[in-house]
Amino acid sequence: MKILGLTGGFHFGSCDASASIVVDGILIASVEEERITRVKGSFSIPPARCIKVALEIACLDISDIDYVGIYVSEYDDAVREMHQHITSLFGYCPEILKINHHLCHAASSFYASEYEEATIVTFDWSGDGISSSIWKGSDNSLELIESIPRPNSLGIFYAAFTQLLGFERGDEYKVMGLASYGNPNIDLSNILDTSECIYKLNTNIINKSNRSLYQLVYNSELTRLLPNYQRFRYSPIEKKHIDLASSVQASYENAVTNFVEYAITKTGVANLCIAGGGGLNCTANGKLLKSSKIKNIFVPPFPNDTGCSYGAACVISINNNIKIKSISSAQFGPYFSDDQIKNDIDLLKCEAIYSQDIAVDVANEICKGSLVGWFQGGLEVGPRALGGRSILADPTNPSVKERINKYVKFREDFRPFAPSVLLSKCSIYFDLNQESPFMNFIANVKLKEIIPGVTHVDGTARIHTVKDNSGLYSKLLKEIESINGHPVVLNTSFNYMGQPIVCNPKEAIYTFFGTGLDVLAIGNWILRKK
Repeated sequence: MKILGLTGGFHFGSCDASASIVVDGILIASVEEERITRVKGSFSIPPARCIKVALEIACLDISDIDYVGIYVSEYDDAVREMHQHITSLFGYCPEILKINHHLCHAASSFYASEYEEATIVTFDWSGDGISSSIWKGSDNSLELIESIPRPNSLGIFYAAFTQLLGFERGDEYKVMGLASYGNPNIDLSNILDTSECIYKLNTNIINKSNRSLYQLVYNSELTRLLPNYQRFRYSPIEKKHIDLASSVQASYENAVTNFVEYAITKTGVANLCIAGGGGLNCTANGKLLKSSKIKNIFVPPFPNDTGCSYGAACVISINNNIKIKSISSAQFGPYFSDDQIKNDIDLLKCEAIYSQDIAVDVANEICKGSLVGWFQGGLEVGPRALGGRSILADPTNPSVKERINKYVKFREDFRPFAPSVLLSKCSIYFDLNQESPFMNFIANVKLKEIIPGVTHVDGTARIHTVKDNSGLYSKLLKEIESINGHPVVLNTSFNYMGQPIVCNPKEAIYTFFGTGLDVLAIGNWILRKK
């Protein structure tokens, strides 16, 4: 059974276009449109080139696909539009099935996990009229327990304040990072009531005429309730803005914690799966780890709409009595051999040296202070760099954060960086007692003075745990440990601000020469700047 799941589309609100192929319950390929077209976010863009690339990875033709699953059910003409679109691309389209949006989210988390039974909670702006939902997952079934209709939405709440603070929609992660610098001293209970198990958004603040992702989410009611807090895009960030970001984050965390604990009470299952764009709020996820009602938490590498392509394919598989295999990696995108890489190096007339042991050579470069572009294996799906397309540096260097923000990423100086750490040594450095293979949890740093480069202003870090014998990336961490005694490396996505993560060797080389990186380790080839 070969199933193609798709996200993205032609309507307002569609984003994160992607294609996933599941064969007999196993995820074979998952590719985001933005990584191929280089248009970040793919707002109101249907999946196109990502379908072609996913088919190539899976060594399939469109005619080999049994079903196509799409992640919306409320649009009456969604099947017709997608059928025409795919037919225009390939000359043929398999049967298309519509799957409920939040069912796709729930499936993308539960079936990616190893849990036999779990409570599943989804949070996002909205999909198919729903903003949040509670599900119970058991073996090969998903049962809807409760749903919260739009516009009572945590996604809308966070997006409104993201814009009020002078950022673009989609920049919610910037607000999360900025929040750590402030004090949550602004009362937002008249905008988001978190006193009950189910949060309640004051929907009077919503701009009802919003028809574009680039228009304001909020109206004058929000600025009336919070006078003098609006920040325009290019104006300075003041203390009041920082405190507002902190207050927004605190309100969001309260709402999420209350809702999740309520969900577990409803299902009676302490294993938790999270999906939806809200699953990318790593600070809130980290706070959930402290709840006595939760046993384990799983967040997939693609909790946003990207993962709905996988979720849609899972739902169709389950409906055909096919058991889904969990995932342990996010590298389901394009892979490039050393020969392909060398062809691009020669085409761009670069000088490169072939490494006999890339992990050893790169570990030495990192420990002597080099900023390294790391391009290895398949491209990750989801927003996190997890050892496939990463920028790496020495976290023991206190100035490394400023160097990368200023000379490589070209981004705001308040933005933190994440550590990758060997799983067996994680508890030495961080207050985290479970795996975080997809970098979705924040925890306190125990040894702040040793790894200042990945310690945020509030003493936390967004942690990426790496199993000790999981391939080249774990070998690199072991080599770093043999040099400086610490199996930890600063890991950020291989891109600069406003650009998608690099996909192919040419993009890696362009980014290397267009930024302040010192070394590029691409396959077994090493490029250095003179």
